Amino acid sequence: MSFDLYIAGIDEIPNDDFTETISEYRLKKAKNYKNEDDRKLSILSSLLLDKALKKHDLSERDMKYTFNAYGKPYFANAEDLHFSISHSGEYAMVVLSDKEIGCDIQQIKNINLSIADRFFTAEERKYVKCTEDFFRIWTLKESFIKAIGKGLALPLNSFSIKGLDSDKPYCEYNRELYEFKEFDKMTGYCIAVCEVKR
Repeated sequence: MSFDLYIAGIDEIPNDDFTETISEYRLKKAKNYKNEDDRKLSILSSLLLDKALKKHDLSERDMKYTFNAYGKPYFANAEDLHFSISHSGEYAMVVLSDKEIGCDIQQIKNINLSIADRFFTAEERKYVKCTEDFFRIWTLKESFIKAIGKGLALPLNSFSIKGLDSDKPYCEYNRELYEFKEFDKMTGYCIAVCEVKR
């Protein structure tokens, strides 16, 4: 797997005027959040995306966005670059790749584990022993549906993450193999990136 990943905390957001740095699309998206922290994390995501694009001599403000039938955004003026954004709790993350990619970060919270019965397959439910297990699988599944670009139009229980007992989980979908990379360096969060293997 080859991708650029950026993660930052809400306390790292600078006190600058973002209107000169961020595109109208991303600014509008941030303003649509009702919660102040979510607005900040959306702005932070945009700044991280700008940082990632700088490595390719591009800037987020100059990007032209297009969308697939399910609403997944793409760069109309940089079709060879794919990106994904996620934020949860106090952190935002961005990944950038030359392949289809998805990412997800989830803050681990106390939940009723019976939720797994609605969203996970029988095979996946065997691995759910605690809330951390639940959020690990949830994060993998979310990153996958972002990578394939269908979002929640694809029910979470309609596909299975394989290899959950290893450090190399994967998913097969439409004759393609999707690989996952997990990150466990941040206490209280599950983080996953999903990328198509080509």
